[in-house]
Amino acid sequence: MGQFLQFLAGINWAVWVPVVVLLLGALGYLLKRRIEGASRKQRVSSLTDLLDFKVKLDSSGMSIDSLHSFEAKVLGKPAKVALGLARHYADVADTLSIDAERAEAAGDDASTQTELNENAASRHAEARLMLAATVATLASRTADGAEALKDAQNTWEAFQAAELQRERQKWGAGTVAPMMVAAKAEALALERRATLEQELASDEDNLLTFERSRTPRNLFDLVEPGVPRARVESLLGVPHSVSQVKSMGYEKSFYRFEDTQLEISYADGIADTVICLLVQDQACTLTLSGYGEITLGNLTLADVYVIDQQEAPRFFHSNRTQELAVLLRVGPGGAWDYFWVGATAVFSGAGQLQKTEFEWDAQTDHLITPPDRIVMNWVGKTNSSLDVPSFSWFIR
Repeated sequence: MGQFLQFLAGINWAVWVPVVVLLLGALGYLLKRRIEGASRKQRVSSLTDLLDFKVKLDSSGMSIDSLHSFEAKVLGKPAKVALGLARHYADVADTLSIDAERAEAAGDDASTQTELNENAASRHAEARLMLAATVATLASRTADGAEALKDAQNTWEAFQAAELQRERQKWGAGTVAPMMVAAKAEALALERRATLEQELASDEDNLLTFERSRTPRNLFDLVEPGVPRARVESLLGVPHSVSQVKSMGYEKSFYRFEDTQLEISYADGIADTVICLLVQDQACTLTLSGYGEITLGNLTLADVYVIDQQEAPRFFHSNRTQELAVLLRVGPGGAWDYFWVGATAVFSGAGQLQKTEFEWDAQTDHLITPPDRIVMNWVGKTNSSLDVPSFSWFIR
């Protein structure tokens, strides 16, 4: 023991202590890397399992959606409700991801970012209006629970405010901050509305049912730009819903038919734009004054070229959609009626707008998909040939 102590006393610790510390640090680093390696192996294993699962699904001719549908059939209505909510939340997440990518790509282009911020604010305003309408409908059907619903909605408003404050802190003073906060606000409003809509759908005892009429063939002769709102409502009745955002310069009325959704924009009480959107798995025949009849559901871009070959399709894309629109000038020269026919593809798949798909080459600015394979899912009438009409593509 004495010899060992003499040995320790003879060591130059000023030299050896740093060496020992370095050795212990190296051992710690190697241990950490080994643990990280094990974690990486686990992730690789998980990805391999997912890939195997995907291959098995493809070989059996099934998709994730069909698997979900099968699960819903097995588990019944509660599963369908849960899956509906899950898909909605996934759409919201996709939307926020797309918004973030677009915002980052916009860079320092102030005008582009300003436009993105304004669009995000507009979408949030519309989402708030739709949520308010759903809350009002639910309150009217649950008279005994109206006060509880009011309290719950006030609590949700406080929750939303706290979440938006958190979102503001995340983005700081960056130019994309207003857009991302508005996108988060829209997502929360849509999420809240989806929850309440599921409650409405499950309340079968109190749910009123009614038969929707089909769209009049001569719709665009009855309702066109320049017609007063009072005249429109005398012909079509009270609209199913109304969107009034006067601070942004527009008022809109929506009519839901069996086969279409009609959106009419007003300026000072006079119809300015009339848009008719085709419902999924429906067909609708409409008369275009000066031309004849077209049938949405069968109409392709190739058919549109036959009607009027003067205009090339115009391509647009947004955070949620990509769109083709073609101007049709029909009627005698100098007295044209301006119709727009379009194909709007919704990235999230939300809503009941008739699905359509196409590919556009952004680098060469031309259409890749053959025109006869592109289904046109909306038609509108405007008082000008200058701007492609904007509209809400969401159909309930």
